[in-house]
Amino acid sequence: MRKLIFILFSSIFSLSVFAQEANWTQAEKCSADSLEQYIKGRTLYPNWIKGSHYFSYDVKSQDGNRHYLVNAENGKRKSMIKDNKLFVRQYAQITGDTLDAKDIQLYGYQFKNNDFSRFYLDKKGKSMVYDMNTGKLSEIPVEKKVIDRLDLKKSCHSADSLYSMLGSGYDLFVRDNRTGSVKRVTFDGKEDASYTYRNSKDTVSTNSKGFWLGHRYIYMMQDMSEVKEISLIHSLGNSRPTMNTFKMPMPGDAGVRQYRVFWYDADRGQGKLLPIEKYPDQVVAMDYFRSLTALYITRRSRKADKIDLCRINVEDGTVTELISEECVPHINLTLFNYKILEQGKYFIWWSERTGKGNYYLYDHNGKLLNRITKGENLVAGNIVHVDTLKREMVFSGYGKEEGINPYYTFFYKARLDGKEQVLLTPGNGNHELTLSGDRKYAVDKYSRMDMFPVMNVLSIENPRKNFKVDQMDGSDLRQAGWQPLRC
Repeated sequence: MRKLIFILFSSIFSLSVFAQEANWTQAEKCSADSLEQYIKGRTLYPNWIKGSHYFSYDVKSQDGNRHYLVNAENGKRKSMIKDNKLFVRQYAQITGDTLDAKDIQLYGYQFKNNDFSRFYLDKKGKSMVYDMNTGKLSEIPVEKKVIDRLDLKKSCHSADSLYSMLGSGYDLFVRDNRTGSVKRVTFDGKEDASYTYRNSKDTVSTNSKGFWLGHRYIYMMQDMSEVKEISLIHSLGNSRPTMNTFKMPMPGDAGVRQYRVFWYDADRGQGKLLPIEKYPDQVVAMDYFRSLTALYITRRSRKADKIDLCRINVEDGTVTELISEECVPHINLTLFNYKILEQGKYFIWWSERTGKGNYYLYDHNGKLLNRITKGENLVAGNIVHVDTLKREMVFSGYGKEEGINPYYTFFYKARLDGKEQVLLTPGNGNHELTLSGDRKYAVDKYSRMDMFPVMNVLSIENPRKNFKVDQMDGSDLRQAGWQPLRC
């Protein structure tokens, strides 16, 4: 909401060619803090209902706060509460609690068995069901809640519990749980370059950093031992200034963060630091994807003009460079992205090799297959979703739509073979896309500095099925004196 206020506020003023005395009273009336009251509660926030093609939202209107349920398949919406005053009276009879009929806040309601004519609500120790067709709120027996407790094994134990990785001091020790024998596996741990969470004299499992993949243990260390300290003085809020000292690399420093990947094979009793070095003072990031056979890391140069995708073979600890990218003067780190598909069978990779950012498809060996995204002026942004069965992806993009501000975000669907690309979010404005749980439908919100947010719903498979659901009511803001700046 703050962001919206700032945009609206920014469009109020234009500079005059003649100097004049500032009217600070009028300026304060048009400040973000003063204008916020006129749009509070009117912003459109859709919430997809799990396992369905329906979403709900509530919005403030002239006759009070309204709650709506929308069917994404046809764009039709209906009010969730038939009569606010009747709902409040029935709610008070059941719970003994009072609600404001003009400001009903619904939280934690549920729909069951794909029945979207009624919703269930638990409040004040009571369970209720509301029939949206008849407007009747009824009390029902309280259901006993069954809490699912996840059995999360600690990362210090292998999945079969045959081995445990322990930590003592700054180093790691492995324990064979069949014999109870303990063996030290690292010897170079030190302060700010530790294999453990804390410098402990005890050899304990909760002190080891890293994770098991089968009987191989992996840990990526960020070595801060050569980074110099910096101090900040906090002189506000205390009778005496205090100093906060911490490690932080500065531009031009010789000592910066270093990255190391430790690999240990418990069956063979062998461990080593993996050969990931290529660039001086490189930055390394490990992907969230993990399997018993492969891990993936990116490494980039300190100048951010070179970046690689590498695969770590979990079984033997070898490192293979798959993709190497160079971009002068530097890579756009804000937009750079990649995606691992089908357990590493394919990769989607972002590159500026044409002068504009686009996505490319590679095979598991790092062989370029084809360019995915299209458009002479397109700059591809974030990947929203990849459907590996349909071989297509949804992504954001900039600059492709002619005659429209190139900084506005649009969303597209493209086939992974690069043979087709479709605009999902038409409309002159900056777009936000929220996908349904099954990724078949999406809510598209877009706005401009001279247009209040519009909310549409669309089909990902057939984007022509695009329905306008609502638009933010800005009448109170206009009455307060706000005027849009025409773009």
